[in-house]
Amino acid sequence: MKQLKIPKRTGIVKWLFFILSLVLRPGIGYHAGFFFMNPTVAITGGIACGKSLFASFLTEAGCEILDADDVARRLQAPGGAALAPIRAAFGGAVFDAEGCLDRAALASVVFADPTARRKLEALVHPLVRAEFDAWRAKPSATPRAAVVPLLFEVDWQRDWPDVTCLASSAELQMQRLLKRGLWRP
Repeated sequence: MKQLKIPKRTGIVKWLFFILSLVLRPGIGYHAGFFFMNPTVAITGGIACGKSLFASFLTEAGCEILDADDVARRLQAPGGAALAPIRAAFGGAVFDAEGCLDRAALASVVFADPTARRKLEALVHPLVRAEFDAWRAKPSATPRAAVVPLLFEVDWQRDWPDVTCLASSAELQMQRLLKRGLWRP
């Protein structure tokens, strides 16, 4: 994987244009004002490092974004393709009275037991991967980027010619996690 040299400029707008310059660089199919390309940038990073915020900036700049977390939530929503396999693997205890997945109950199981987490990942990740593969196979008239928080953990980094890994200070991460109710001091 090639190392990117970050320009010594400040401001999120300049950062945004730097990333867009990666997506829009010559040689990827720019012709007569249209882009005939598959996604060229994957965005990854640790929890609370700003992946969603950065993706929102890219969206405002006209990029099409596909977020792995959003795909997983859709697959686990009522009628989603992941529900039957999750019910078969974990039983009704992780579903509410209406038959919807209780994400908090499932989280308490999988984050307490690494074997259960791997089982869930083995069920959900191939479904997420299938959606990404279908999305990447479609030609696009706009630049596209994928947000894949576990890009390296699931070994998908080779699928992307460019990867942008976002980082944040531990202090800022803790502030964001506190705000989301995902961390307690």
